[in-house]
Amino acid sequence: MELFPGQNIKECRQNWIMAMETSPMVKRMIRDQKEQVQRWDKMAHLFAQEKRPPENIKAEELIIRDLQAKGALSDTTKVLDIGAGLGDLTFSLARVAESVTALEPSPAMAGILEQRALEKGIINIHVENRSWQEVDLDNEGLLKGFDLVVASMNPGVSGPDDLAKMNLASRGFCYLSRFSGLRGLYGFDGIWELFFHEDPGMESWDIIYPFNMLYALGYRPSLDFIVKENPGRVRVKQAGQMILASLWDYMDISPEVEKKVDAFIMARADKGFATYDKGVCQSRMIWQVSGKTRRPG
Repeated sequence: MELFPGQNIKECRQNWIMAMETSPMVKRMIRDQKEQVQRWDKMAHLFAQEKRPPENIKAEELIIRDLQAKGALSDTTKVLDIGAGLGDLTFSLARVAESVTALEPSPAMAGILEQRALEKGIINIHVENRSWQEVDLDNEGLLKGFDLVVASMNPGVSGPDDLAKMNLASRGFCYLSRFSGLRGLYGFDGIWELFFHEDPGMESWDIIYPFNMLYALGYRPSLDFIVKENPGRVRVKQAGQMILASLWDYMDISPEVEKKVDAFIMARADKGFATYDKGVCQSRMIWQVSGKTRRPG
């Protein structure tokens, strides 16, 4: 691919690193990566019980069609899915692609993903229980090892080095999806302020940072946004478990914390359900890392 690099690569990289270092939601983190994986293990069954809203299924269908339209996905495509979770997008990719290698650091999540693939009779998914940071492209012979590298709505690609690694792993295209403009804990607006009495600030893994980095490197990603207003409801008990599991990254969960969360949820409850009261904006980027492309203009 012909690149058109800008002059601010170091500046974009530094801005992203600074956001990672100064964000209140990063500075208040008290759990290391191993502990965070344990948190996802605890939440796996909660997410597995959730009934997926129709708009999420439609969004995945749009992603697949968009990847196909751009020549990034076909029946000969070998896909790497970073942070596959329970496999919602993984399965959609596998129905089209030749094969999908799914990385998932949570043993519980990876186990559910494998079981679901077995139940669905999908045999072209290979699940690996490890993080993107644990993959050694050089020693494992994975440089340019995939036609499409995907990281969708997860913290697996959290900084400039992780993003650069995506480009190195792909011989064709990359796809990255993240929140745009999100402030605070997803879904329940006000919970961060309730406990920490401060503005949560902008997420350090907002789409603006990888977009600026890619643009400075000379790539020209296609970028679009999906705005979701009040994305759903969950049962009161489940809402409490989700909030407490997220807060655990930042504090020890005491009886007093549980009481505050219960009161917060009950103030938003209706007929046994708590409403997600925060609209979110999901961003999606697709870019080509190899092959010829025309110069703009």
